[in-house]
Amino acid sequence: LAAAIEGGLASVDLVLCTHLHFDHVGWNTIRVAEAWVPTFPNARYLVTKAELEHVTVDDHMGVVEPSVQPLLDAGQLDAVATDHQLTDEVRLLATPGHTPGHVSVLIESAGQRATITGDATHTPLQFSYPELAATRFDHDSEQSTATRRDLVAAHLDVDRLILGTHFAPPAAGYLRTIDGGVAFVANASDPTGDR
Repeated sequence: LAAAIEGGLASVDLVLCTHLHFDHVGWNTIRVAEAWVPTFPNARYLVTKAELEHVTVDDHMGVVEPSVQPLLDAGQLDAVATDHQLTDEVRLLATPGHTPGHVSVLIESAGQRATITGDATHTPLQFSYPELAATRFDHDSEQSTATRRDLVAAHLDVDRLILGTHFAPPAAGYLRTIDGGVAFVANASDPTGDR
């Protein structure tokens, strides 16, 4: 891993966790001798306050001991609001349901806009049918359905790229009205979906 990052692990200064499920926090720490330590020794790890509070009460995936507590012990974990502004171009968007404090990431730069979904959606099919359960791992299926409906309303027929965290390739596209329904158009080079 260190060889793949220019400057190595120590050069990473920020890690954002959209939520605290095992498949999203597994690289937060590494095992050194008999202890879990932060993978990126100079990074601030961000997670929403609501997410951190939830997982400390309900750690049904067993992530606190290996992937969260070592960050707290090292003083590297920051609990932030669900609308936290990371930079002038990057901010969080509350997208609860999959977990109580789940967030997506909004990026706006040079007139371009994109949303990284995190686990608010697991497949583009959920844009056409928001009521489809994402997974048995959803904390609140009704809330996750409402969140997906909100995402569709904000992205349908506008120039905002969607980057699906769990989508099979191609994972980038736009939401378009096609034949009266919602379709994920996976053509990042043409936001109108005409080509």
